[in-house]
Amino acid sequence: MDYNKLAELLFPEVNETPADMEIKYPPRDLPEGAKVTRFAPSPTGFGQLM
Repeated sequence: MDYNKLAELLFPEVNETPADMEIKYPPRDLPEGAKVTRFAPSPTGFGQLM
């Protein structure tokens, strides 16, 4: 199965690559020992994919 073709069929409007996302969201500058926690469900909703 060609997963790239499947992704293009399911999400034709998505044109960013993983490299684009890494530029858009670079690593955080956190202090030593800091922890990042995500709570679910998101207080901002489901996001754009829904």
